[in-house]
Amino acid sequence: MTYQGNGISEGIASGRVYRYLPAKIHITRQSVSKSEADQNMEKFQQLKRAAMQELLQMEHKLQTTDTGKAKIFAAHQEMLEDEELQESICNAIEECYALDWAIESSFSQFIALLSKAKDPLISARTADLEDVKNRLLRLVAGVPERNLAKLPPDTIVVAHELLPSDTAAIDREHVKGIITEIGGDTSHTAIIARSYGIPAVSGVTDALECFQDGEEIIINALSGEVIYAPNQEELLEAAHLKNEYMKEKEVQKQFLERPCQTSDHVIVKTGINVGALEEEGSLIPYVDYIGLFRTEFLYMDSGHMPTEEEQYEAYRNILEKARGKTVILRTLDIGGDKALPYLELPKEENPFLGNRALRFCLEHEELFITQLRAALRASAYGDLRVMFPMIGSIGDIRSALTAFEAAKRSLEKDRLPFDDGTKVGIMIEIPAIALLAEEAARQVDFASIGTNDLLQYLSAADRQNAQVIKYYNAGIPAVLRLIDYVNRRFTEQGKTVSVCGEMGGDPVYAPIFAGMGIRKLSMGMSRITAVKQAMSCFSAEELCAIKDCVLEMDSTEQIVSFMKAEIAGKRDK
Repeated sequence: MTYQGNGISEGIASGRVYRYLPAKIHITRQSVSKSEADQNMEKFQQLKRAAMQELLQMEHKLQTTDTGKAKIFAAHQEMLEDEELQESICNAIEECYALDWAIESSFSQFIALLSKAKDPLISARTADLEDVKNRLLRLVAGVPERNLAKLPPDTIVVAHELLPSDTAAIDREHVKGIITEIGGDTSHTAIIARSYGIPAVSGVTDALECFQDGEEIIINALSGEVIYAPNQEELLEAAHLKNEYMKEKEVQKQFLERPCQTSDHVIVKTGINVGALEEEGSLIPYVDYIGLFRTEFLYMDSGHMPTEEEQYEAYRNILEKARGKTVILRTLDIGGDKALPYLELPKEENPFLGNRALRFCLEHEELFITQLRAALRASAYGDLRVMFPMIGSIGDIRSALTAFEAAKRSLEKDRLPFDDGTKVGIMIEIPAIALLAEEAARQVDFASIGTNDLLQYLSAADRQNAQVIKYYNAGIPAVLRLIDYVNRRFTEQGKTVSVCGEMGGDPVYAPIFAGMGIRKLSMGMSRITAVKQAMSCFSAEELCAIKDCVLEMDSTEQIVSFMKAEIAGKRDK
């Protein structure tokens, strides 16, 4: 029987089902006596110490083998010590609620706050809060910890969702694939699976109910298909597909150390999109620049509003790791749908079209100037460029530039060094500013196109809503034409345009952008070799001709079919 999900980590594997069912603690709202409440206050402190000890042990265990994963547990320690969370729990205890309910209700409030974020990178952080909550509740109930440290050979893990602690010590030797009922491309499961090279499929409805332990299963994360209890013919076909896939990956590996260029040696610079450099840092030698540094992660990983000094150190650190390569810093993209537990924001009916990113920053001038000062101070240590998101008008650009100049003047007054020639750009993700590209190009030094939001706004389809995904994809011909228009208007004025959305890292669309004359593409770390390989198939002249053909097409299906045929034809020669 075949089930359909979403491939979140490429690959094909077969193995046997291992249903992972962490201990579930049933919590009900209960009250206790005043004397028991006093005892619970002390018990809560003991639980915190016990949880902290477990987290420290996990962090220390991973420090020698995987510092990136170790930082997950360092972040959990910060969450455990979060003042607002502790205050909420202690208040509930003082109100004579049972200890487990005080923990459950307080954490759930914070989880609900973050889960409203439509940005998947923000909402995915709810998994960390859920993890810390479950750790405390498990300790309250006295239930021993379960993990995936020891698995049978050739295991396909099936779970509702995998939390950070579930995967920290996962048996990488024996796990061949992962299937979850929920989770998207930016979920913790997806990030871990990609970093370990494990095929993974999410969104398989009722997998825990439908699949039985020990049954044979095939996971095809290229198509998102899961074949349960396959027959011999299906097993042979899967083995063939896996063999072909592995051959293709070996070919792509040859491109990692090569420059991204066309067959006639026209260079297309490749960058990486990062929130931190723990895992991506190893790829810096193989890319030309950091095309999108998402600064909101600095705010999300902190239990308080980061100070100027904390931001300055973080930005300086990323510049030093970049070793002279350009770093494009996107100013804070938060507010509305991207909430922080320590920052109270008014509720909005449609936060994705609300007071977020630059709009939010312009209304909170002190916060904005603090970040700009920190970024400018860091600019003294490398090639830092500042980019403003959610630009909707020329007025937005002028307001942002005014704040940028104010930050410069305040640093001069304080006699703090910075690069006065720091370049400034904008993200083009709102159609209104795309149509004003000629005027926008006069105001700034560069632009980067965020295809995810541009496509979403242009097609009026929420990219996180599976029910309207066909409308989102149907907007691709229109967004390609609009990107071509933006690039031509900026190029006429000698300004550069790059692409930093998901389409920029897609080997189907990257050659089209190069055909438009776009020479900078930034992407996730797993896409680099595939894009380099696709680009090498064509000459610059051929890409220009391909671009002309594609821009005449009126459906995504037609474009994808045409591009795949063109790429396959070149590889077969």
